[in-house]
Amino acid sequence: MYENGFCPKAADGTLLACPDAYGAIIGTAAVCALIEILISFLPPSVMLRIFPPIVTGPTVSLIGVNLIQSGFKNWAGGAGLCSDPSAPAFFAKCPNIAAPHALPWGSAEYLGETNPTPCPYAHRTD
Repeated sequence: MYENGFCPKAADGTLLACPDAYGAIIGTAAVCALIEILISFLPPSVMLRIFPPIVTGPTVSLIGVNLIQSGFKNWAGGAGLCSDPSAPAFFAKCPNIAAPHALPWGSAEYLGETNPTPCPYAHRTD
């Protein structure tokens, strides 16, 4: 929004507040929702002509490939500061060394979680 001039910039290039941006985003979402509702009434044969499998297949695959990185990072103990090797010593273990059951990032107990969260000890009862 700053690049196309919708939101203002200072003379030195500093990004200024853009109160109209929120309304523009909400308006765009509302219009897109209406378009989706209208498309939902199209018959399947028309939908297949508009969105053929040769287009939708790679699109969904690329979305999945982009989500793999964050999925594996969260599965191995979260995406907080404890996964950063240059983090302060307080975050040497996940979520931090003051946690009741802190473990190093990538610990086997994190990998065994069925519901990966940044705070895996929250499900423990001991």
